[in-house]
Amino acid sequence: PEANHMLTAVSPLNPFASWSHVYVPYCSGDTWLGNSKDGHVGLLGLQMSGHLILETVVQHLENHTSMANATDVILGGTSAGGIGTFHHADWFAARLGAMAAARGARPPSFAAIPVEGVFFPEKFPVLFPEFVLGIHNSVEGFASKYLTNLFGPVWMHEGCVAARAGDESSCFDVSVLAEHIETRLFVVTNLFDKLLIHDIGACLPCSDESSATSLSGKYIRFFGGLMSRTLEDLWKRRPRLGVFASSEFGHDETWVEIFTKRTKRIEGVTLGSAISRWYSQHERIFLVQRG
Repeated sequence: PEANHMLTAVSPLNPFASWSHVYVPYCSGDTWLGNSKDGHVGLLGLQMSGHLILETVVQHLENHTSMANATDVILGGTSAGGIGTFHHADWFAARLGAMAAARGARPPSFAAIPVEGVFFPEKFPVLFPEFVLGIHNSVEGFASKYLTNLFGPVWMHEGCVAARAGDESSCFDVSVLAEHIETRLFVVTNLFDKLLIHDIGACLPCSDESSATSLSGKYIRFFGGLMSRTLEDLWKRRPRLGVFASSEFGHDETWVEIFTKRTKRIEGVTLGSAISRWYSQHERIFLVQRG
């Protein structure tokens, strides 16, 4: 996770603590999808260049480090970085393959681990003010178009964009994008993602203290149902997918703690063990905490 990344890099709770780490701070505000060097007129001159930053970083690693000799590589990110991880997994795999081919070598074992990057679950966003009125219609198409226009021009997963010609903006939505990703993925998330519920769903009264019978509590559980079904659908369609989903109400701060301070178990299995078994032993892992 981005916060306290220096601690997660050495924590015994991190299954990759002994690996070499490259930390790329999030500074572009575009979920790593911006594809322009120019200032964005609609954002008062802010530059949306997330994809270009990644291109530059990878080029530097290719030319100035021993990454070309790596036997195993993991791409990971939290929140906006999780979105970027979904979109760039196949792109990075192709770069690694090209590096290996140039050396006449086999590409490294590669996988991607997006943390809190499921933007959006299927049939979300459903806005809380409408939910209160009994309206459960999703604005996911509008949300994806709005965000891609806001960050635009954007770079998104090329396979998804080609497959959904005429509706390219829908590829921002992870529930649409995921079926086009070929890289092995291990998805780490909260069923009750605080940022999606509070900031995207506009449920300002929602909190971990919301009672089950309150409108905010019902909305939180409604969202959790959407997230749970989305993860189940992805796992059924993608046999190499791994899932570790906590029932906590939080966003990436949850995983900072779990990677550095406290052990999290679902069905008796820790996050570190789940990832290791999935990555090294190629076990099918689907761990979703209920309740």
